[in-house]
Amino acid sequence: MKATTTSSAIRATMTATEAREIATAIRDARCLGAPIAERLIEIAALLEMKAEDVRWTQARKRADREAVAEAERRRRERERHFVIDDLSVSAIRADYADASTDPDFRLWVDLILSEALNKPLPDQCEIRRDVWCVRVVRPAADFEPSQIIGSDCTETADPAEIAAVADRLIRKHAEALI
Repeated sequence: MKATTTSSAIRATMTATEAREIATAIRDARCLGAPIAERLIEIAALLEMKAEDVRWTQARKRADREAVAEAERRRRERERHFVIDDLSVSAIRADYADASTDPDFRLWVDLILSEALNKPLPDQCEIRRDVWCVRVVRPAADFEPSQIIGSDCTETADPAEIAAVADRLIRKHAEALI
């Protein structure tokens, strides 16, 4: 606790625990029959109320910090980014649908995004739930657009499949160049 004086008052700064202890001591003294002034009882009630305000503020700040940390943890769980040779590989975990009408070509779209945009999917489309959509891109220098190498989805939610899909996409692109 810290106390300072002004020209007409005394200002005390204390932790929530100290305020609670002082209020408890006043309340206990009253219960034991000690003569306590009514003003002191009001001060004890005010101290308890302000100590509770401090605890709620601390709890809100702690909850905000934990929410930010939890959001970052969830983002890390559903996103992976790495580099193979000079190619950038990103994988995002979600539910995907093959929106292509050509059976030899796959165009994976996020189901939630297609629903949000109100874009209809083909009648006979493959849907994969809780999988990784892997995208391989050759980053461009300066302000030129990046070159898209390819994208495909894993069969399951196993993150070990990401590298295999990325390698397959890179090999397919290399064979197309030959």
